[in-house]
Amino acid sequence: MYVMSFVQLNLEKTCLYENETLSMSQTCSIEDEKHKGFRKQCGVVAGTEINITNGHTARTNLLIDFNLSCSHWFFQEFGLTIFTTAAIVAVPIMSMLADKYGRKPIIVFSAILAFLANLAASFSPNYAVFLCLRAIVGASSDTYLSVGSVATCEYISEKARAWITVVYNVAWSLGMVWTLLVTLMTDDWRWRYFIVVFPGIYAFSLWCFLPESPHWLIVKNRTEKLKKYIETANRINKKTPDFSECQQSSHHEEKHESFKALLGSKKLIWILFANGFIEMVISLVYFAISFLCAELGGDHVRAFLFSSIVEIPGHVPNWLPYVVIALFSFISATLAFMLNETKNTKLPTDVESLTNPTEAADLAAYCSSTSSSTVSSISKKNTKSSKKHRLMRI
Repeated sequence: MYVMSFVQLNLEKTCLYENETLSMSQTCSIEDEKHKGFRKQCGVVAGTEINITNGHTARTNLLIDFNLSCSHWFFQEFGLTIFTTAAIVAVPIMSMLADKYGRKPIIVFSAILAFLANLAASFSPNYAVFLCLRAIVGASSDTYLSVGSVATCEYISEKARAWITVVYNVAWSLGMVWTLLVTLMTDDWRWRYFIVVFPGIYAFSLWCFLPESPHWLIVKNRTEKLKKYIETANRINKKTPDFSECQQSSHHEEKHESFKALLGSKKLIWILFANGFIEMVISLVYFAISFLCAELGGDHVRAFLFSSIVEIPGHVPNWLPYVVIALFSFISATLAFMLNETKNTKLPTDVESLTNPTEAADLAAYCSSTSSSTVSSISKKNTKSSKKHRLMRI
């Protein structure tokens, strides 16, 4: 993701005409007052020439390599935009497939596909091919990120889930530092793109070492695979857990709600809106700073390093973005205060239990009260009851 900041750094360009420097727009349209009659792009008018003043060439910058030096900023940033657009379309579909076919195959498939598409993108013959590959990268990368986040919560017990964020953030920062190191190895944009994605080769080993989600195995009643998972976990952790603590006398059936049911719950819509807005603001603040950090200050390497490690911007942009970000942040904080507390609270099982929290509380109380002693007590009562029925029959 972040390598895009280095393979298409902004170009500083001027228009030369008969030893004069003419003012021009971002799209290279001549705007010089003395030459209003040109009304064309620099480089098209005879005698004019575009001069890149910050030293970039077709080898170092994909904008020049793909003849996008004078294109609109929207097309120049489309390599990032199409990444997100493809993810928005693909992730909901792939998440449903992960519910049907399992977390592991979707994670492994998308991780391998992202790696291969990234490698192919570094050999793109033109911008159209590059954008198509970037779309595949965006769809597959956000798929294994989203499905992997769900699977991680299913792998790890509730008491240890606080470590998920720590590990995730450390890995993310290390990835940014790796991107920076690659930019110091070479200034060729194709080599930068090729080398930076190379650690993704780990994806081919996931099929051998990544287990299927135990939660998914339980829901789909894959008993044999679940037994193997437990045996492997016991062997690696050198500990045999007491499953009577989580044993229940009845199996809770997982429900898949219809879209109509989701829209019918005002509370669910409110939660989706509040959390969605908060997530949008977090992404806006984070990516606005991190993607621009390579352009902030005089030394883009140092600025990116600071952003990777401590995430401090190296330069103060115009006041308007700060006002917008600050306003959104205050709104997000307000929404966060209005949301329900989730600590030590069981997640709702469906829309009805979300709307009627007492039902979810009753279910949580029932689950927590079901222990080995309770199961034993029920078993004894059933035994006495069966004896009584036999005597009555006699």
